[in-house]
Amino acid sequence: MSRYYLGLDVHKVRTQYCLVDQEGRIVREGSLPTEDVASLVELPRLPVVLEATGHWCAAYDALRASGGQVKLAHPARVRAIASARIKTDKIDARVLAHLLRTDLIPEAWAAPQDIRNLRDLLRLRWAFICDQTAAKNRIHVLLAREGLRFQGSDLFGRRGRRWLASLSLRPHVQELVSRLLQHLEETIRHVEALTERLHELLDTDPAIHLLVTIPGVGFITAATLLAELGDWRRFRGPKQVAAYFGLVPSVRASACTARYGHITKSGSKHARRALVEAAQSAVRIPGPARHRYLSLFRRRGKKVAIVAAARTLLVLAWTLLMNGEVYQRAA
Repeated sequence: MSRYYLGLDVHKVRTQYCLVDQEGRIVREGSLPTEDVASLVELPRLPVVLEATGHWCAAYDALRASGGQVKLAHPARVRAIASARIKTDKIDARVLAHLLRTDLIPEAWAAPQDIRNLRDLLRLRWAFICDQTAAKNRIHVLLAREGLRFQGSDLFGRRGRRWLASLSLRPHVQELVSRLLQHLEETIRHVEALTERLHELLDTDPAIHLLVTIPGVGFITAATLLAELGDWRRFRGPKQVAAYFGLVPSVRASACTARYGHITKSGSKHARRALVEAAQSAVRIPGPARHRYLSLFRRRGKKVAIVAAARTLLVLAWTLLMNGEVYQRAA
């Protein structure tokens, strides 16, 4: 019985497909609306591959529901295996089909729906926090243009708000400040609502209770780690976890010489941000992150030391999850 392999180059509106047989001959290729990709699974358990780009989720779910044996390809590693001077959607679909046929697909982990939902909640919460920062900065700029500066530590605390309300601003500036304050209040409500929703989902999760025992790791950091790690058992060891989140140095090796550069920053930027923020707090508290930070601070500087502390937090979190243990400070 002949076996076939389907490669898909998925985009937001249309998807290019290429179906090849076990000898590598192209049986059929073309394009169709992305929402119709499930119709391509005409044979039971048809091997299918698509890249983990921005529009993979709906296509992946639809193909699996139709009975396809679906693999999710890591885009960067596919390019490394099959680089081409000419790159088109048709060529990409062909390359994916042939890599699938020869069992050379560098697979990416396909997060299940509950993990995707958790990531969506956390990333939207972070987007609203960024909106808050942008609104606050804009208000500071508007006041500076008027030669005004609050002498306290927090313009948006109680005393700062009273000072802001007492100002006699030009109508134009007053209108802009009022709109920015309204936007700020709205984003605060969104953040509070999303935080409450996260607590509803995770307060009974044993993994959260393990992670928040780590010095410097709070509820949101722990939730972010759970969301971005997904199934933590899929990692072979701490080095692989650190590499997955881009917290390892880049390496250029030639013969007997190896040069180490900045961290790779591959993987989830959301996890790296959360870990670095947690490290800022953790280095002030006795614990492994502080120890790692102090060991590097004088020799390598603050930035390198903080990133190293963030990696320490990540490895410690993964170890606790794997062992099902709470953090215990060494005597």
